[in-house]
Amino acid sequence: MPLQRSDGSKDRYIVRSEDARLLADFIDEATTDPELELVETIGPVGVPHTAVFLLPHEKARALQQRYGESNQVIIERDRPLSLFDSDG
Repeated sequence: MPLQRSDGSKDRYIVRSEDARLLADFIDEATTDPELELVETIGPVGVPHTAVFLLPHEKARALQQRYGESNQVIIERDRPLSLFDSDG
């Protein structure tokens, strides 16, 4: 799914990988960037499979281009889940 908006505002993004080491490396690198704010990690302690970040849309787009080509690290906007469709 393409990332949208380029107005400089921040939104929540999910970063996930099946390779725990790649995700850990991404999280370690992200903690040095003041534009990225780690909100939470999901998964076993020490080996999460998903991280949630608050970051600017342009930064998310750049990270998706940098990491997304290999499909080993997936970056996508966090969207609320609902049990039922809005139609029913």
